[in-house]
Amino acid sequence: MTSLVPTSRFVLLACLPLGLAVLGAVVEPLRATALGVDVGLVALAVLDAFSVRRAVLHITRRVRPTWSVNRVEKVMLDVSNSSGRTLRASVHQTLFDGAEAEGLPQEVRLGARALLEFRVKARERGRRVLGDHHVRIASTLGLWQRQIDIPAADVVQVWPDVKALTQ
Repeated sequence: MTSLVPTSRFVLLACLPLGLAVLGAVVEPLRATALGVDVGLVALAVLDAFSVRRAVLHITRRVRPTWSVNRVEKVMLDVSNSSGRTLRASVHQTLFDGAEAEGLPQEVRLGARALLEFRVKARERGRRVLGDHHVRIASTLGLWQRQIDIPAADVVQVWPDVKALTQ
């Protein structure tokens, strides 16, 4: 699933013509100028939205299948970017209940390929599932972010920490 989300930069830029519009209500010649600025802003926003339309990402997660409770585990993400350009992105993950993550979300510049690493600690034992990948890609001018949700499910079995019991 993907969606387009306006950034705070876009909201601020959209508020700038308001002053001109208020003055245009009083000064007749400024009305046409205010309309022209509005049309220009819409055109700029549409063009900027197209800059993130073609981004196609593939993510492979590498994780050990067996974890210990309260032990930090390393998770690797191999991200492939087939858009042909470097992207500014924020990468996040769906974690299971009772998981604590270090290093998420990650702000990265994605070339053709990137290796990302973060750490997860499971607080409860049992069969757990690391879920979907969530990536937000910034548009060229930073007016939009494209939210890409990539389905994924990696099962890990969390056992009691035997090393801690022996100590």
